[in-house]
Amino acid sequence: MCPTQVITIEKGKKEGRKMPFPVRYDFEMERCIFCEFCVESCGFDSIILNHQFELATYNREDFSLGMEGLGQNMFEPSPAGKFSVADD
Repeated sequence: MCPTQVITIEKGKKEGRKMPFPVRYDFEMERCIFCEFCVESCGFDSIILNHQFELATYNREDFSLGMEGLGQNMFEPSPAGKFSVADD
C-alpha cells in the first residue's frame, strides 16, 4: 500500500471478536511522500491528507505518530492562514 512504508500496523486478536484490531499503529511523517495511496486504500475514510502541514521540528520523535498522537490534529492551520486579504 505505502511505497515508503510509512504506516506500521500490529494486529491483535481477542476471544469473541471476529475482526482483528490494531494493537499498535505508527505513522512516520518524515518518510511520507504524500502520494495518497493510503487514503485511496482505506475503506473507512479514516486517513485524510490535506495541504496544510508543517514539517519543521527540533526532534525526530515528533514526526512519529502513534495511536495517541493520531487523535490530535497536528495539521491545525496557523492563525495567519485563517485570514485573507478580502477580510480587511
